[in-house]
Amino acid sequence: MKARPSASKGELFACARCGDAERLRTLLDGDSTVRWALDMFDGSERTALYIACRAGHADVARLLIEAGATVDKAKTAWQAQGVTALHACAHFGHAGTAELLLDAGAGLNTPSDKGTPLFVACQRGHVEMATLLLARGAAVDRSDEVDGATALLIACQEWLIAAAARRDTLRYREAARLCLEARADVSRAANDGVTPLFLACEDGNLSLAALLSEYGALRHGPPTGQWAAWTAEGMAQSHGHTDLLAWLRRSRS
Repeated sequence: MKARPSASKGELFACARCGDAERLRTLLDGDSTVRWALDMFDGSERTALYIACRAGHADVARLLIEAGATVDKAKTAWQAQGVTALHACAHFGHAGTAELLLDAGAGLNTPSDKGTPLFVACQRGHVEMATLLLARGAAVDRSDEVDGATALLIACQEWLIAAAARRDTLRYREAARLCLEARADVSRAANDGVTPLFLACEDGNLSLAALLSEYGALRHGPPTGQWAAWTAEGMAQSHGHTDLLAWLRRSRS
């Protein structure tokens, strides 16, 4: 007797969680009802494909895609609006699994309340993932729908947070550099008017300020908003960052 759809669904999710590609292949070949459950959610609004991608189970993800799973099936839950399997790959840094999704037509710039996949990758400092997304044509200046931050801005912010906590900053440095090499707008401000350089000057981070200046960061505030009257030098001076202030003055030209 064939398994009931509910039983098939449970097995499908179990295979996705543990990465059991052989069991999944047998299930797909032997039980026609399991395909009915491919795009169904579990109790946390996750499809089997999302679960597999979150865990980086590339073989399982490939089988699910080949069986017809929708690659851009998005969550609608509170604090997870629009999150897809590609966002999950970006969060956990599973570039190989993400490549399968992209080959199957997953949306590069799909917005969510966590940002685009590139935004998420840069926020987490997953350089390989960010490299893949940019190579596939991700929009480097696409702003986050919540606060208007870009992938560059979030990479810079995480760099500063890691530096303050005395953690390794290298992955965030590389994520920021990747965005800059992809011609990100170095002076693009978030909704509140803050720019990457102003973040660096507020924190007194000379390395970040120098990198942004190398790519032509503007040293004055945006035309309007709370930062409009500020300059990079004024920001550094007001926070007592004398070394950075001296460098900014020396490098005015």
